[in-house]
Amino acid sequence: MEHRSSGGNTFAGRYKVTRLIYVEETKDIREAIQREKEIKGWSRKKKLDLIATLNPKWQDLTDGWLENSKADLG
Repeated sequence: MEHRSSGGNTFAGRYKVTRLIYVEETKDIREAIQREKEIKGWSRKKKLDLIATLNPKWQDLTDGWLENSKADLG
């Protein structure tokens, strides 16, 4: 929700980032930071290939999150 409603002063606001198309989970923040740096150093093609392996239709992975979070709250 923050990305969808953010103003022009953030990356998401400037570039109108509204969909999450790729995500990796980790329990260790240092591992997550290292992985992010690794991927940022890749070519655009390699990044697109990574997305295509897990989300070939580029579906928004956040679809249903709000409904699920409301259900969790009871």
